[in-house]
Amino acid sequence: MEAPDVFEAGRDAVTLLDETPDESRRAEVEAAVRYCPTQALKIVED
Repeated sequence: MEAPDVFEAGRDAVTLLDETPDESRRAEVEAAVRYCPTQALKIVED
C-alpha cells in the first residue's frame, strides 16, 4: 500500500482513513491511485 495513513486496503474493500490529506502526502496518494490494481481510487480536486 502506497499511502497506509490515507487508505486501508482490505480483502474486498478500501477504506478511506483521511478524506483530505495534506499536500505533503500528495506524492504517496498519487502513487496509490496510479498503482491500485482495481483502479478503485481517484483524486477529486475541489
